[in-house]
Amino acid sequence: MESMLNIKDKLSVVITTYKRSKQLCRTLDFLENSPLKDCRITILNNQSPDDTVEAFKPYASKFPNIQMVTHPVNLGNGNANYVHSINYCNTEYIWILSDDDVYDFSAFDDVAEEIMKGRADVIHVGAHDDGEWNWGVYDTPKNLVKKGYRFFKYSSFWPCTIYKYSYMVRYIRDAYDYIHFWYSHFPALAAAYENDVPVYVSKRRVVKAVVGEQTYSYYIPVRGFVISSSYLSDNASKRAICQAAFDNNHSLWYNAMDYLYRYRAEDDIVLVRDVLCKILSPIERLAMRVCFLPYVVYRECILLSRRIKNRKKGT
Repeated sequence: MESMLNIKDKLSVVITTYKRSKQLCRTLDFLENSPLKDCRITILNNQSPDDTVEAFKPYASKFPNIQMVTHPVNLGNGNANYVHSINYCNTEYIWILSDDDVYDFSAFDDVAEEIMKGRADVIHVGAHDDGEWNWGVYDTPKNLVKKGYRFFKYSSFWPCTIYKYSYMVRYIRDAYDYIHFWYSHFPALAAAYENDVPVYVSKRRVVKAVVGEQTYSYYIPVRGFVISSSYLSDNASKRAICQAAFDNNHSLWYNAMDYLYRYRAEDDIVLVRDVLCKILSPIERLAMRVCFLPYVVYRECILLSRRIKNRKKGT
């Protein structure tokens, strides 16, 4: 179809990679047999010490417009690489991919059509395979949330989102402030939620995260969500982001109490605490204070019970 033929003039693809040559090759295999093959594709290699450069060489002749850019120094965590991706877009839209996900382009027609229309600033195309994905909806983030779409949870997975360049570039300066918190893409997505920016959600999940290839703990994503919420001025929006971080049916004040207790030894937990306390109402903060000591006793009893059981098993 025509939209597939012309998508190369509308979409730039950037792949961030570090020390995962096998996963990178798998990603390139997906792209080689996809509608994106003729797009401008840039691989940002974050000074990988493995065989990444050699592994890429056979692919250089398989794509008409592909390049690998190796940074002169390691930029740190992958979010710094993500921020640099904006420099390699020369089209209306940009899609930044990780090197460790899987793709299904059998149902990409609606996404290609949406890119050709150019009406959406943000296009969502996938996340973790944690439920049915049957959308094909053009709406605002707030309305999508009302319809049951998990906007913030899916947004945390950065290959989920194809951006209009003119929209994303507005938030690059802010993105630098969030590199340390692993969610440098959140200023753009949080602003989309707060400002009712038009979003298109694909009919089918195009990209899926591969469970087990991510190495961070539960502390990292929640911290990232909570700190990123401070970018917004509206308290309701901040609460929406933080509640999405915990992804359960507990009240926000209970989740805050549980999280602050479990990760009390982390160096920057004070930052998370300050943000959460500003979001919570006075009544919720009072509930935390009243319930904190009983909760600690309860948790310590559970830990003590586990230690006793483990000792008995060891004898």
